Parts: sequence; structure tokens; C-alpha cells
Amino acid sequence: MEIRNIQTVPARQPESGRTRPFSFRPAMESTTSLVAVFEAEEGSLLRFAYGLTKRREVAEDLVQDAFLRLHAHWAEVENARAWLFRCVRNLALNHLRDHAREVDEEAGKGAASAGRAPDSRPSW
Repeated sequence: MEIRNIQTVPARQPESGRTRPFSFRPAMESTTSLVAVFEAEEGSLLRFAYGLTKRREVAEDLVQDAFLRLHAHWAEVENARAWLFRCVRNLALNHLRDHAREVDEEAGKGAASAGRAPDSRPSW
């Protein structure tokens, strides 16, 4: 991993009031636009969301929602890529939890159309 254009940026003050030493942050990261982050990360976020949800439409919605949330918190976010992946993961887990019955019903329909009960295993 090659690091370029390093500049020192004062670290945020922790809630407890203690000071931390300076942290290093790539200069480009602070000047990167939301559009550039979107263009760079959309594809990998879509693949990640699809891997979690197995539904393209849901994955697209989750990624769009993550970018809208990033826009709202843009000034606070230090590492946009990590923040987006965490956000998409949390949104996907929320979606799966909230739509568990929907997923179970789809699995049952697929098994029923294959001629076996939804919970039975194939007899090999």
C-alpha cells in the first residue's frame, strides 16, 4: 500500500476532554467530493449489499440510502469508504430483520414448486 500526499490534521477532541496526538490523513480525502466517492465506491457497495440481501432492487435501495446518509454526515466522516460499508451492512441487517417473513415465504414457494415441503431436505 502506497501512501501519498500526507498532511497532518489535528485529531478531534474526545468527549472526555483528553487530547490525542496528531493523526495522519491523506490530503485528497479531505478534498474528495461526494460525487467522486460515489463513482469510486458504488459498484463495490452494490456487490456487497447484493451479497447480503440476494436481491438486486433491495441492494440498490440500500446503497442509495447509505449515500443519502453520507451526504447528511459528510462533514463528520473521516473515512467515507469504511463509513459507507458499515452503513450498508447495518441497513442490510435491518432490512433482513424487518423482512424476515417475506424471505421465509419466498423460500417456501421455491421449495413447494420443487415438489417438496419447505423445511425438508432433498433425499440424496
